[in-house]
Amino acid sequence: MKTLITALLLTASTFSFAQNAPIKCFFTEPFVAVTLNADRTEMTLASFDDELTKNIVNITFETDETIVATSDRIDLTIFKNIKGNDGMSDKEYDYEGILYGLTGSKLYGGCNEVK
Repeated sequence: MKTLITALLLTASTFSFAQNAPIKCFFTEPFVAVTLNADRTEMTLASFDDELTKNIVNITFETDETIVATSDRIDLTIFKNIKGNDGMSDKEYDYEGILYGLTGSKLYGGCNEVK
């Protein structure tokens, strides 16, 4: 029974995120933008002092409220039920993003769907 429920949940979450738009997150200190593509297979990292890098990602967890994307270089968690900000401006983003692996600590930022 647990296997059936798990399979149904994975199928439902796969269906729900496959139709979403790409999500772009902005972070400061350092200034970084991360874009998670629509099919959740690639994460692009852009910064002012480094060249653009693309990372193949695995979605390790996704619900209607949270996305966890992992790669060999960086990990990104997006909380869809929490408003985010980039840490420098007054702009409020639809989601909060936390980036791991780029610096020695977590980076908090704001994320929006790209339309």
